[in-house]
Amino acid sequence: MSIRPGLLGARPSWRRGYVERQLSIARQALCLGSTAAARAALRVLSGADFVSAGEAAVHFQTLRDRTAADDEVSAALHRLCSLEPLADPHRFAEIG
Repeated sequence: MSIRPGLLGARPSWRRGYVERQLSIARQALCLGSTAAARAALRVLSGADFVSAGEAAVHFQTLRDRTAADDEVSAALHRLCSLEPLADPHRFAEIG
């Protein structure tokens, strides 16, 4: 089953959890000094997964550029790990 935009209509309700998991994996990889693992963890995401979609898209462009310098990739990874994931539709916190 494909999850490309338009095929399922709205964003899947589980997407934010998936994005947060990938960000967690990337953060752990960066703490261990593995930019390659962090890059692989975030490669499956897109700018549309973040509240700041435009900023994320710029960082993903750097991340996916094979000619980018290591310092540029590292900076993009750190910045992506600090961005807020987009909220899922129809998910509300229960209080009480």
